[in-house]
Amino acid sequence: MEWERAFQCIQLGYIDVLHYLIKSHQIDLYVVDENNRNMIFLSVIYNQPKILEYFLDMEPPVLNVNQAAENGNTPLHAAVNTRKTDIMSLLLRFAEIDVNAPNHQCNGATALHLAIIYGHLDICYLLLKAAANPEIPMGEMTPLQLAQQMGNTAIESLVRFHVNKLKKGK
Repeated sequence: MEWERAFQCIQLGYIDVLHYLIKSHQIDLYVVDENNRNMIFLSVIYNQPKILEYFLDMEPPVLNVNQAAENGNTPLHAAVNTRKTDIMSLLLRFAEIDVNAPNHQCNGATALHLAIIYGHLDICYLLLKAAANPEIPMGEMTPLQLAQQMGNTAIESLVRFHVNKLKKGK
């Protein structure tokens, strides 16, 4: 099947073969797997930055970088879950990236909420620098409240700084 070849190329990092299959129209660029994960999503979970960069540099139409999988996660959620900062940095270069995309199957959790839960200060910093909104609640809890509940004072300070910065800008 065509999607199996595409996904194998991504998993194994065969960028030249993937490029050939796409350019020769042997695979549909918009194919998804059984979990509704597109090729960008698979590039993230298989830790393939060169393939992700290939999609980033691709002429429009480009794949949907915000396409949620069956479980509600976007590629950005997946990058946070796997703590792949190089992959995250590439994702954040996509002009269409929605750093505030919620996972509706997880109380509206954004990538920032996940980074706070996992205690990843570096990822919180990257997301906030990329304009993640520190006031979007997950369920009833704001990122600041979540950081306080998790007991991570460094993340709490970082989020508080961005909340105050937002308030001053209004």
